Amino acid sequence: MIIKDSIWKVSLAIFIAIAIYFVFVLELGINNSETSPTPTATPIADKSVNFNHVGNFHMSDPKLKPNEFYLIYETPGSPAMSVRLYFDTKTMCQDPISIESCPRPVFPDGARITVQGTQIKNYVIVKKIIID
Repeated sequence: MIIKDSIWKVSLAIFIAIAIYFVFVLELGINNSETSPTPTATPIADKSVNFNHVGNFHMSDPKLKPNEFYLIYETPGSPAMSVRLYFDTKTMCQDPISIESCPRPVFPDGARITVQGTQIKNYVIVKKIIID
């Protein structure tokens, strides 16, 4: 009798857990279908983005490390600053017409750009560049 009672309680607990799981999955699917499937140029809040500055793009500046990419930018109350930029396959570049993947820079030296990415010490892993 005790074994049958235990099996019944375990079975009920498993059934409730499965029911909760399916309700969660169904609710998640409904919420996802309500969002627009087309990409937009509006940046999505990304908690890993801790760098968002406007400045000028520079390649191989003689004062800086050769064969590297840099953003020269200003912050209030500070002299001009520079940060090394690292591009990867997830880097996106946006101009007034389109947004596309750009694992390497697709704009000229000196271009005015906005860089959004993750700063780690003295470099930024670029997530998105907006070409002004």
